[in-house]
Amino acid sequence: MKLQVLYFSPKGSAQVLAENIGKHLKSKCDKIPPAYPCDNEKLVFVGLEPKAAGKSQFVDFMKGMTADRAKNVAFFACSATGSEGVESAKALVKNNPGVNVVDNVFECKAKGMFHPQPSQEDISACVAWAEGIVKELFDVQ
Repeated sequence: MKLQVLYFSPKGSAQVLAENIGKHLKSKCDKIPPAYPCDNEKLVFVGLEPKAAGKSQFVDFMKGMTADRAKNVAFFACSATGSEGVESAKALVKNNPGVNVVDNVFECKAKGMFHPQPSQEDISACVAWAEGIVKELFDVQ
């Protein structure tokens, strides 16, 4: 299956989740903006940290997420609140015709003062969430 995992992760917490999803699903994993743009992906997982939806390179990339690039986009977030910036990020893509934005979002409340990181339990839950999205969208057993 053609899918990709991307992340915008200045503090590294969303990157940890993204790399684990990529490894488990045997897919490409890259930062936003990626070295190579998405091209006819069935699913793109997008990980973000707080304030990502306000950063120009993130905003421009998400606005350019057309149906030619991705049919489905699923978001996961990692922050002190778990969901900071997700609704803004989803809104950037929802206006793009032909792109399905998955309602089910994974939210991770990272711990740590300066560089919050997900726990092993959070990582396992995120990987299970991603696997569930794939099964739900593509009826993969």
